[in-house]
Amino acid sequence: MRPLVRIGVLLVLALLVVGAGATAVMYQGVVRRNVGPPPPVCAASPAPRGAWSAPVVLSRPPGRDRYAIEPAAALLPDGTLAIAYNVRGGLFDPSSIALATVAPDGAVREATLATDRSQQFDLWMDADGAGRLHLVWLGHDGGRPDKRVVVGYATSADGLTWSPPRAVHDAAQDCPGERRGCMDKPMVAVGRDPARPGSQAVRVFYYSEVTSSLRMVRAELALGLDVEASFGPSVRAAGGTYGDARVAPGGALHLVDVAGEEAVGVDLYGDQRLRVEYARSDDGLGFGSPVTVSAPGELVPFYFSNPQVVADEARGLLYVVYPAGAGHRWDLQLATSRDGGRTWSRTRLNDDAPCAVHMTPRAALDPRTGALHVTWLDNRGGGELVAAICDAGGERCGPATRVSDAPFASFRFARHQPDWLGEYGALVLDPRRRVLHAVWAQPVASGAGPPTSLIHLATLPLPADPR
Repeated sequence: MRPLVRIGVLLVLALLVVGAGATAVMYQGVVRRNVGPPPPVCAASPAPRGAWSAPVVLSRPPGRDRYAIEPAAALLPDGTLAIAYNVRGGLFDPSSIALATVAPDGAVREATLATDRSQQFDLWMDADGAGRLHLVWLGHDGGRPDKRVVVGYATSADGLTWSPPRAVHDAAQDCPGERRGCMDKPMVAVGRDPARPGSQAVRVFYYSEVTSSLRMVRAELALGLDVEASFGPSVRAAGGTYGDARVAPGGALHLVDVAGEEAVGVDLYGDQRLRVEYARSDDGLGFGSPVTVSAPGELVPFYFSNPQVVADEARGLLYVVYPAGAGHRWDLQLATSRDGGRTWSRTRLNDDAPCAVHMTPRAALDPRTGALHVTWLDNRGGGELVAAICDAGGERCGPATRVSDAPFASFRFARHQPDWLGEYGALVLDPRRRVLHAVWAQPVASGAGPPTSLIHLATLPLPADPR
């Protein structure tokens, strides 16, 4: 080999070695940043098992995908539960959208939704008045920050066959020039449109890094017609990222979020500079100034917070559920408003001693009884999904009962890992058939490898219609 050629080969090999080393260092750095602090040690016994059905585990992810997280769910008119969730292979591997439907007789059907991005995160689903499903997610092509970010949107009449995915974000305002890492955390809320009596509207929310605000785009919905909704420009909805948005039967749009995460040095696992905010829209077009729900000085987490907002219009009540507490021993707070969200009272929802961490709540209202159903994750007994029922008015919540069966194979604050607990779950109440559906990600043992999160679901029969 000629000397110059030999030198060239050696230089190429050296560059490859340096590049591989740099990639490995970057990988380990990203892993460390997403491990999070250790959760509090809690040797308390798990909650007693409730009247929930035995959990069903959806099939393991296909191909290279190893774990499944963050299910979204909504109800079809015949009582079928539609579920969408994220399946992944590893930190930098592509991810995809898996679909499942669970019929009232328990039959499970599964499918996948193809997109034009390599990564899919933060799925969120709602159903309109005609029973059509609306799904949004954050799509991108990886990288740090994310490349080619898009808020994806698709609709379905059966939960398995979906319209071609398309982008619905306001690119001009919220992601000009395909700016990297421009958006995060989409949500969708569908319901009555106060701007057009007798019709409904789709509202899609997402956080814009460009404007440092939670944005909303909306589209009028022609019920019963398989037409493509046209989304308009975005408007500012709130200032936070993690949140919840719901349309009440009367058409009012309720929004809750965790704000303050951009403060310098803020502890994203609990800080008094973080706060839970509530905002309301009566016309469905814009929001008034937010009201702080959390108490002054309360340590509110950003990660694994998943605050919930529920409106009981018939009884003139608003509820917000969120975690808060010191030393990562977060309790669940149930905040109640009787004056349309202007003022709030707060009470501790979980009934166990201050030992465990309680996080990622989900809440659903039984409109017939006014009972508020809440599920959450805590690390008693190694890890569990727990549920409680609060009386109308939020003054008393019943004892916590366990929804999950076997203890979790791991319980960490780690994100983007095979045993990621996820930031979201699903809790769907079927008032007609008097059943409650809970869907969650749970790490399970996977042979000699690390624990792997899979999607679980269970149901709870509700008392018969009191009328």
